[in-house]
Amino acid sequence: RKIWMIIFCIAVGAVLLYVYSSNFVTPKYKATVSIYVNNNANTSTVSGITSSDLSTSQKLVKTYVNMIKSYTVLEKVAETTGLEITPLEIRDMLSAESVENTEMFNVEITNTDPMKAMIIANAVAQVAPAEIANFVEGSSTKIIDYARLPEEPVSMGTVKMAVLGAGAGLMVAIGIVIAQVMLDIRVKGEEDLKRISPAP
Repeated sequence: RKIWMIIFCIAVGAVLLYVYSSNFVTPKYKATVSIYVNNNANTSTVSGITSSDLSTSQKLVKTYVNMIKSYTVLEKVAETTGLEITPLEIRDMLSAESVENTEMFNVEITNTDPMKAMIIANAVAQVAPAEIANFVEGSSTKIIDYARLPEEPVSMGTVKMAVLGAGAGLMVAIGIVIAQVMLDIRVKGEEDLKRISPAP
């Protein structure tokens, strides 16, 4: 008997989130740079790579990730971009993490402007290796992939938001129905009367 109310709540939830995402949510784009870490500064003289080298490189990744987020590095990144942007603003849009516990890590820049995201990410790739070499002696980094212009937004699209709204509407409807059933104390049939009184 409550099916129409459930359908109504699902429809309202889907429409509300669809309209909200279409008009009030600004899409964001992500540009990514991939960097390889080597614990030897002069890779041309290395005849081979040992498991110890790989382990050391993996440990250096965490150090490099934190260094890239430092104000000193980001200040030079801001200067390199040629954009009117501060190091703190870059830090807010920057994320960096290792790739599945390997000697590689990705630096991601998320921005509402895809061109700005790409410019800032490539500025990080341009500045970071030299700055890291200045602080961490006996190690080096190489850029594997430079950032490309992102085409698809990473924020949730309007269709996904509508589906999420429909799910939220369903949960609200189920909650309302359960509350109505639990709070309904009316006598509806013979079984209810038998629970109230043993009288025939």
